[in-house]
Amino acid sequence: MYLFYNIALPFAVMAGLGFNVFNKKLRLSDKREILLTVAAVAISIILDKIVTILHATVLFSEPLLIALIFIYYHLIFHSSVYETAFAFFVLESYVHIVSFFSNILAGALPAPFTYIEASSRFLLCYAFVLAVTLPLMVFFVHRFVKRLMDAASGMPAVFWNYLWGVPFAFYLVTTMKVFQRQAFPEELTQLSILVSVAWVIGIFAVNILVIRMALEIIQLTRDHAQLELASLLVEKEKDQYQRIKRDIEATSKLRHDMRHHLMGLEGYLEKNDTDGALGYLRKITREAAPDENVILCDNCAINAIACHFFERARLCGAEVSSTLLIPDTLSDSENDLCVVLGNLIENAVEACERQQDGARFIHVTASFTSKRDFCIMVENSFDHEIQYDKNGNFLSSKRSTNAAQEGGIGLLSIDSIVKKYNGTLSREIEKNTYKVLILLELENSQQTSGDSL
Repeated sequence: MYLFYNIALPFAVMAGLGFNVFNKKLRLSDKREILLTVAAVAISIILDKIVTILHATVLFSEPLLIALIFIYYHLIFHSSVYETAFAFFVLESYVHIVSFFSNILAGALPAPFTYIEASSRFLLCYAFVLAVTLPLMVFFVHRFVKRLMDAASGMPAVFWNYLWGVPFAFYLVTTMKVFQRQAFPEELTQLSILVSVAWVIGIFAVNILVIRMALEIIQLTRDHAQLELASLLVEKEKDQYQRIKRDIEATSKLRHDMRHHLMGLEGYLEKNDTDGALGYLRKITREAAPDENVILCDNCAINAIACHFFERARLCGAEVSSTLLIPDTLSDSENDLCVVLGNLIENAVEACERQQDGARFIHVTASFTSKRDFCIMVENSFDHEIQYDKNGNFLSSKRSTNAAQEGGIGLLSIDSIVKKYNGTLSREIEKNTYKVLILLELENSQQTSGDSL
């Protein structure tokens, strides 16, 4: 029964809280999760026998608990080691706090309870403390820990490299308090208990502050990415305005000079110089032709972004085609669509610019498939190696190696916007073609129209 109180019972609490935190990041199927849980229980039974035979203390069982639950977490939940460590030590500190106050309560029970076996008294107190504190812990997990996990989805791996150290430090302190209670139970006074209660409150207060700071950092990162895109959008809208202005001026000049051009053509034809007439016509056509791809869709903001990146793509020799059926007004979703399309098209262009061999191409489709469903599909050629993190997530490979290692702010922005609109994102790689498909829940308030290339 020794290991039941020191490993099996905490394992059950930790597993339950873990599923509350990572319920959207399950790595295995339901069947495999059950098998792994059964295996973990079997291992705990075997360890129970070993600890009983060796007459081991908590100093031996504690590392077993840490190793068993942490490995279980990492096998069950799809998260990085440091992300797992952050949630693990937050929850493990809570388990130690429950154990600490259960011991105190078991030792303070009135006389009628002293006839109950010590292990039964502890179990009774453990159940009582758990019943009182577990609802608060579940609230804390959902309100803060789970919220941070969801918000940080897609963040660079380095985000968690240092953040996990905060709950780990508190875990070490709570562990020492548990050991103190078990080694020197008579030294705990009312003052020390009050200090312990204050310490527990302080632990959760600091954890809340750290989580709120982390959420602010994530929001600032996203705002920075959107600000960069907004700056680019303003610049490209100015460029587009200048191009349209030049086209209008060229058309006005052509209209003004039309009589002179007709007289010139008449002179060539009177001399039966058809080649000269054709050459003259070609010259007039080149001068009068407007810039290509000025209007790709009705939405001015998205049109400016697409024109800018498509021009870059053509400069590197890429074949570009697009079908952008996007209305001129999109209420509150316009900025988010600019972020998504801007990042996707930019990634595709940079892949073509890096491409050494083979035909370069970019195909972009964006339109409403129904009144509430918006579909984006971007296909592009590439010939470089696709990079993944330890969990199999796609990493940005543009600009520099450091950017690739940190995941890319653009990818983070895309992932967060997909979640915001209850969407789905899929990536496919077939030979030298990279394809991204995104579905978003948007309100189509008007009938869309657009042009295709």
